[in-house]
Amino acid sequence: MIKWLSFFISLFLFSHANAQDSLRTYYAWSLDAYKQKDYSLYLKYARRANELRPNHPILGYNIASALALNGKHQESIAALKNYLQMNASMDYMQDLDFISLKDYPEFKQLKKIVNELLQKVESSESWKKFSQKEDHFESIGYNQKDQTIMLGTITTRTLYSMDNGELDKVLDYEKEPLTYGVMGIDYADDYIWVCTAALPEINNYQKEYENRSSIIGLHPGNYKVKFAYEVPNALLGDIIYVHDDLVLASDGLNNKVYQVTKSGASVYADFSDDLFNVQGIAWVNDKLILSDYILGLHTYDAQTKELVKIDSRSLYADKGIDGILFDDGYLYCFQNGTTPKRTFRIKLNNFQVNEVEVIDQNLHEQAEPTQGVKVDNDIYYISNSAWNAYEEGTYTGGEDLVIRKIKK
Repeated sequence: MIKWLSFFISLFLFSHANAQDSLRTYYAWSLDAYKQKDYSLYLKYARRANELRPNHPILGYNIASALALNGKHQESIAALKNYLQMNASMDYMQDLDFISLKDYPEFKQLKKIVNELLQKVESSESWKKFSQKEDHFESIGYNQKDQTIMLGTITTRTLYSMDNGELDKVLDYEKEPLTYGVMGIDYADDYIWVCTAALPEINNYQKEYENRSSIIGLHPGNYKVKFAYEVPNALLGDIIYVHDDLVLASDGLNNKVYQVTKSGASVYADFSDDLFNVQGIAWVNDKLILSDYILGLHTYDAQTKELVKIDSRSLYADKGIDGILFDDGYLYCFQNGTTPKRTFRIKLNNFQVNEVEVIDQNLHEQAEPTQGVKVDNDIYYISNSAWNAYEEGTYTGGEDLVIRKIKK
């Protein structure tokens, strides 16, 4: 029983129509081959579809199915494990496609793995809650000058500063027309750097806003706008201050990273031929770490122009990592593209995965962890950005935002 895929298969993640058409074609051919019981072609076409759109859970499941039906038992179990890390479910146990695997110890071990993946883990503590009835919160930063946490929203296109547990509006689109959905926030001595993106979910979205972003610099003391400019044909998702001569912003639309200044943005690195959906970025030991929402974590060396994938060693799912934060030898990952969602940290040794610790998993909060920030010696993160609160593109109001505190 293969997993059936909806018509578009998340095609919005593709940049070229011919890639979309090929994906549809190979997926359709794989289904037809399965129906005809031509399992060799089923495997061939499923693999080709996965090459065009890696790490889609349904394609991954079908590859595991095809491998089993072609007698490739160990490969099938490995592929099934990879699928379960993305989408933990016991449904596979009812699937007759895997009947040839039932006596393998490694296959029996999968049940234990699923139970561990579905287990509720809550190592952090709930710190603050705010209403998301109108504000869909997405981003978090820390203003060291005032020692205040900052929160950015999608729907209301607002940047808030948190003072004594209350939110004060310091930037919104009614006063600053280049403010779209607030996606990333970082602090420097001279400026608070903010990147925004004109997602369709923002209030008062207009067709002319399509694929626009902006960079905004605020005074860290009084929050006055010091500079603002548009970045066309981009959807910026994160921004990091490295030093005064290096501020970087990720673009998930074109899979680029921009170097931004007070006066404009230029391409720092172009990953359009290698990556699918660039999200979070971090700077570690003169290298850029970036999370591709489809392919996983990578490092980039600007000197050598070398892009290298960080091997997960099957300790976590590559897919679905959104924001990342590096602190004291650990890379904190906020993963919302898996079932269940989780927050975990990776101990890195020379950019190699040494160990993985799950911090929170399968919490009662129903929405998505997105970003975190270091405050003094602790990590604070958005636990449930309300991406589940839209019906046909209209925001219906999400459950209260929970900001969680990770004590180190």
